[in-house]
Amino acid sequence: MKEFISKKIKKKTLLELKKLLRNHVYNDNFAGSRSRRVDKFPDLRKNISFCLNLENLLKEDIYLMLPKKYQRNASLQFPMNIRFFNPTNELLKHNYSTDNIHTDVWSGAPLRSKQFILYVYADRNSSYCRMFRSVERKRKYSNFRGKYQNIKINKKDLNEIKYKIEDGRFISFDSMCPHYTYYSKKTKHFRLSIDFRVKFGNPYEINNKRITRKKFVESKIGQPGWGYYWKLSNKKFKNIYNKILYELEFSKSLSKFAFNLRKEYISNKFKIKI
Repeated sequence: MKEFISKKIKKKTLLELKKLLRNHVYNDNFAGSRSRRVDKFPDLRKNISFCLNLENLLKEDIYLMLPKKYQRNASLQFPMNIRFFNPTNELLKHNYSTDNIHTDVWSGAPLRSKQFILYVYADRNSSYCRMFRSVERKRKYSNFRGKYQNIKINKKDLNEIKYKIEDGRFISFDSMCPHYTYYSKKTKHFRLSIDFRVKFGNPYEINNKRITRKKFVESKIGQPGWGYYWKLSNKKFKNIYNKILYELEFSKSLSKFAFNLRKEYISNKFKIKI
């Protein structure tokens, strides 16, 4: 299984993606100067219609970047994260800030998963995600769970992965690949990117055991509940109700426990009574 994949999405897909963003961010096409900054970028995860359109648009590429043995047995994060990075580092500082070198597993993400980043607007003068080869074979890193600043990383263990930073660049990487948001002294352009995770297997199990209610439903900053993983399907859902119905049917086919977990998550997240 490849630990890192880098590809350029089709020009048509990129144009549709930029159009989708333009229609939901104050009709802003981001076509002006790349050195501009945005004071208040909206949290587009709250716009369910937008998030569903985004998922439908990227599904084909996601499937192509997954190992074949997991294409029918994987769980996709919903909603995806849409992030705007100003030319200067204005990231919120907390225990799991992405400008600290880290693997997402350290904050509780599934070990058997792939992380994805799609650069919508980015170039060599913008911030980017600096990547390193997987450190899973070193027990010090694979066993650690906790705040990013609480682990000391030996620089000799870091083998950087170089890749091109450009509009439409889509990367996926192993969950134990260290990475961080990188600003150089020359950074002067904004970056708009999408990131999300695909968990191998269904959303209701962890290490082949039933997940706990607390881990599935409850979320903290930097530690989302696993309920935001949904069964990956090649279907393109017309609305959130179609997506919810599909997920409820799937969870019900597994167990009553999984079904009840999903109902509670949906009720809390979308304020929809099942």
